[in-house]
Amino acid sequence: MSLESDIEKIQKAGLITHYWEGTPTHGIVTDSVVAIAVRKGNPKHIKTWADLAKSGVIVDLPNPATSGGAKWDVNAIYYATLRHGSAGKAQALLSSVVKNVQVLDKSGEASMTTFVNGVGDACVSYENEILEKSNDLKNFSEVLPSSTMLIENPIALVDKNADAHGDREVAQAFINWLEQPQAQRVFMQYGFRPVNPALKSQAAKQFQTPADLFTVADVGGWSNINNTLYSSNGIWNQVLGNR
Repeated sequence: MSLESDIEKIQKAGLITHYWEGTPTHGIVTDSVVAIAVRKGNPKHIKTWADLAKSGVIVDLPNPATSGGAKWDVNAIYYATLRHGSAGKAQALLSSVVKNVQVLDKSGEASMTTFVNGVGDACVSYENEILEKSNDLKNFSEVLPSSTMLIENPIALVDKNADAHGDREVAQAFINWLEQPQAQRVFMQYGFRPVNPALKSQAAKQFQTPADLFTVADVGGWSNINNTLYSSNGIWNQVLGNR
């Protein structure tokens, strides 16, 4: 799923009954990072999140109200700024970036399609999505801000469904395999960062490591993030109200 909270919804519905995070990778099957797609040669000289707020820069960004994955993008902009400044500065920058967004697409894929179709100077997205859609940076370029967020994609066996269909053993074996080096190398071919520690050195050669790569845990967990940014009185709704 896109978010840990997506898994938790299934769990609260009573469909997942085991401790799904109790795996060697803590229930995470792939990693990525929030990055910025820019036109070839980076003509707008975008290097930081703050550069997305510059006058004349058109930004493609999905809407977290309709896309779980979009939360990663907004999180990265807000918390990268907060980690190196004040809450007021972080909200002000997010507000300025959103004002440069012409259309808040319904999903990250739709937002990237908008960029691929020639609309916008920059698109905030998953690194793996940027690498895939750019044909490994042949069609457009990637900017990796020095402070950005690690995207952690969770996976879980749905107990009630697996038991109902009699395929628990096969489903669990598939999950176990996805965490192993063979499968993780396939994910790496498609721009995902591996979660298996055996591939750490190989990943270091393939992917850049931002100076400040922070996690959900580093900013207080999903409960804190959702309350701060996405609740009815959260910062995201405040930003939209000022757009």
